[in-house]
Amino acid sequence: VDESAWQMICAKSEVVGLEKGQILFCQNDPADAMYVVLSGQLEVSMTDENGRQAVVSTVGPFMPVGEIQALSGGRRTAGISANSPTRLLKFSHALMDCIASDAPDTFQKILNIFKFNE
Repeated sequence: VDESAWQMICAKSEVVGLEKGQILFCQNDPADAMYVVLSGQLEVSMTDENGRQAVVSTVGPFMPVGEIQALSGGRRTAGISANSPTRLLKFSHALMDCIASDAPDTFQKILNIFKFNE
C-alpha cells in the first residue's frame, strides 16, 4: 500500500477498544464494517437453531474480522467477543467505498490480504 493511500486509510479509519468479554457484534447483526485485530484476541461463536452457542475459532493480531459480510453485504454469520483486552482497526463501508473509488489498486491489495487470511 503506498504512503498516500495508507494516510487516507489511517485518517478515515477508527481504532476500537474492547475489554475482555465485551461483544464486538452478534450473529445476525447487520454487517456495517470490517475490522483488523491490532492486539489482543477475539472469540468467534455461533448459535444454532436450538440456542446453543459454540466457540468455533479465535482471531489474533493482524487478522481480519467480518470482512466477507462487510464486503458482500448482509448479516453477520457469527458473533465476536473479546477474549482479552483487544484493539481493532475499523473499516466502515464508507471508507471501503472511498478506497475503492480513490485508490483502486490499494483496494485490490486490501482484498488480497483478506483472501490470504481466509
